[in-house]
Amino acid sequence: MRSSRGHFVKVGGLRWLCVMLPAPVPWAQRVWALPVLTALAPSERYERECGRCHKSLTERARGLLRQIVRWLHERELVLVGPRQLLGAAAAVRAGAAHDVHPAAALDARLYAAAAPMTPGQRGRAAKKRLRLAALAQVLHDPLRCWQRVLAPQWYGMTVRTVDIASGCAV
Repeated sequence: MRSSRGHFVKVGGLRWLCVMLPAPVPWAQRVWALPVLTALAPSERYERECGRCHKSLTERARGLLRQIVRWLHERELVLVGPRQLLGAAAAVRAGAAHDVHPAAALDARLYAAAAPMTPGQRGRAAKKRLRLAALAQVLHDPLRCWQRVLAPQWYGMTVRTVDIASGCAV
């Protein structure tokens, strides 16, 4: 069954947050994402009916990431996931080195970083400056400098040549 403009269909189910670790599996052709830590994330309505305090997905993600940092405090972590959940990663630093790579849409609004405040400048510090080109435009920009690299075990299969471009944005 599907929803349409005139008919709304809502299906109940369980929503899980899961921290996965990419690992090569000997009998598989690819690298698999194996679950390391999972947590049930009930809906706000369900927790209200049970008389419990609701935790947002970001708060639950923060708790999972804190636990992973405790377990792997000496390792560098690379976190990849939806933008709204990776916002929790900033609060988890706690001395552990990790990079955060949110999944960005090709039409994401990207901005240049704001200039630092000058001494004596009043008001709140700006967070963004000029709007940058969308990723879809960058992809087809003839002036963009691309670098060709070899990606070993591309999805666990073979070596693949990939073109990359780098930049900073907010």
